[in-house]
Amino acid sequence: MKISRLILLAVTILLSSYLAIAKRGPNYDSLKVAVKQYTKEDTKKVDLLLALTKDIYREDVKEGVQWAKESYKIASGLRYKLGLQQSAYFLSACYYYQGMYGYSLEYALEMAKYATERNDTEAISDSNNAIGLNYLARGERDKALEYLHKAKEYAQYKGRTYTKITGNIATIYVEMGKDREAKAAFEEVLAIVRAKKSENDIAINEHNLSYIYYKEGNIQKALELLYHSRKLYEKINRTIPESYYYEADYLSAIGKESEVLEQALWNGLKIAKKLSEKPDELEGYRRLYDFYKEEGEHQQALRAHEKYLALKDSLFDEEKERYIGKLQTQFEMEKKEQENKANEQLLKEQDRIIAFQNRIRDIGLGILLVITGLLVYSYWINVQRRKGNNLLREQKKDLLVQGKELSQQAEEMKRLNGEVIAQRDYVRKNNAHLKEVNGKLTDSIQAASVIQKGLLPFDGRMAKLGSDFFTIYNPKDIVSGDLYWLSQKHRIVAVVDCTGHSVTGAFMATLAYSMLNQVVDVMGITEPSEILKNVDEQVKLAVDATEGVNHDASMDMMICTLEDEGNDITKIRFAGAKRPLYYVKQGFFLRVKGSRFSVGDHIKKGEKVFETHKIYLKKGDAFYMGTDGFVDTANRERKRFGSMRYEALLADLKEYPMEKQKEILWQTLQAYRQGEPYRDDITVVGITV
Repeated sequence: MKISRLILLAVTILLSSYLAIAKRGPNYDSLKVAVKQYTKEDTKKVDLLLALTKDIYREDVKEGVQWAKESYKIASGLRYKLGLQQSAYFLSACYYYQGMYGYSLEYALEMAKYATERNDTEAISDSNNAIGLNYLARGERDKALEYLHKAKEYAQYKGRTYTKITGNIATIYVEMGKDREAKAAFEEVLAIVRAKKSENDIAINEHNLSYIYYKEGNIQKALELLYHSRKLYEKINRTIPESYYYEADYLSAIGKESEVLEQALWNGLKIAKKLSEKPDELEGYRRLYDFYKEEGEHQQALRAHEKYLALKDSLFDEEKERYIGKLQTQFEMEKKEQENKANEQLLKEQDRIIAFQNRIRDIGLGILLVITGLLVYSYWINVQRRKGNNLLREQKKDLLVQGKELSQQAEEMKRLNGEVIAQRDYVRKNNAHLKEVNGKLTDSIQAASVIQKGLLPFDGRMAKLGSDFFTIYNPKDIVSGDLYWLSQKHRIVAVVDCTGHSVTGAFMATLAYSMLNQVVDVMGITEPSEILKNVDEQVKLAVDATEGVNHDASMDMMICTLEDEGNDITKIRFAGAKRPLYYVKQGFFLRVKGSRFSVGDHIKKGEKVFETHKIYLKKGDAFYMGTDGFVDTANRERKRFGSMRYEALLADLKEYPMEKQKEILWQTLQAYRQGEPYRDDITVVGITV
């Protein structure tokens, strides 16, 4: 049973404590005029900007950031802590709403700092709640719980904020599988909202708590809470499709008739359609498909599955558009944030230069005043002591000596300046030489890239393997440590991931290409496990025979042979060295694991075993080979794309032609990595038999 509604209701609670979605405030236009007309930069200007931010940030996040930034800047200059605290709150909220959790967390911590300095307990609670939500969004649940419990300590007991924070804590415990702690938190919230007779909050928490009792096996209590929550929702003119999906699960657990379960599922689906809740509608079709398939009603199961697939494609397109729009907004806000930081740094540097110039000016004025005083004093002495000519001559002589010394110092400064210029010219010359050498090296590697790509099988040869195919081949640098290979004599295909990237990996890939040709096309070995065994031995011999070479050099490799069995059936024999094979058979997405050894790693003789697996595919089925570069690609939060996301994506693509699969795979990866550099070479090969 899924918990999508439980989580959805929890997310509503989370966001309501941080950012209520609403239209532009009624005072926006008048506040904007007031801000423009009020030119003095004082606490009143900060308060006006904060009021303007509050009125607009819910509708236009970018404009909200603009006004909050201006108020933060003025408050910083004034050291106005309340203004800084409130500006940090709005900035944290805006960035959180855009999914920019790094910036949101930074300002939430700023808010907590100023709230603590001001001993503002309500703001301390709000800021710690915001910090907890950011850690939750980043997947750090333990950190999130730490700050949410701290927020709860500072919140007014049984107040609105206290209740929301406790609900957030309960939801996280559910996600972590800590049902006992989740149950205690939900029951605490339920006791508070029942005392306040808040029917909407009672309904939400009874709905969520029913799921906990269901997991404990107390179905009677689960149904009691579920039905009571439904009555409360109906009383306030609300209906929730998931309530009926839960009902079907609970009744199924106590063995109710299939007609009752079917009716509950259809009730939920009808409500989802009425409310235009497409995710709930999709869940309804999925559950009906599972129900009819288990009941053996294949025709109705097929209709439900067709509806599910059509709606899923529609939701996927909508989600992709929203995701791309969100990425664009994030990019613009990130760019603006970086520009602001650069401008702040530039202003600081300009202030430092101006301060230095002022200091030099003051020193110069001081020296001038001293010299003027000395001249006046000398004149007075001359008038008063006409007879002190000898003394004056000595003073003049001293001044001449000092002048000579100053002249010598000027000459020395001139000489040193010449040396600096000579050193600068030398550095420029060396830089030009290094640039020339680097250009030649780059040209050589570019030429090597052309040669390496020439080793890859042409599309005409690849097409002989099956009815359709695609290849994704993306080196991390100019040349690649990845390789996909096709036998000249047999229907045998291999994908190889060599140790290292760039030039090192490319040398290993060339070695792999040569060894595969030798083992398969010259020696005639076609059993996949034996191919891996022979290549393994050749790699170790080649590396061990070379002094000074890193003996950790190895390759992850997978081999597939294709044989026609007649009646549109193809037998595939597969062996993998640390790489799995994915395949689609009659609409089901499956996986075969490879061995835990790499080719070429030094394992004691007899301990390394490569195993051949056999699978039989019908015409139109497909299989996929690839290196780990795709799943290891990371986004700005340094989170990998991951095997689970990759497998789910391949499973969703099985209905599309190969070229379309390639396009969606690549577009999805680009959207995920958000412009971050690749960590590894990427190779994926898909073949329809």
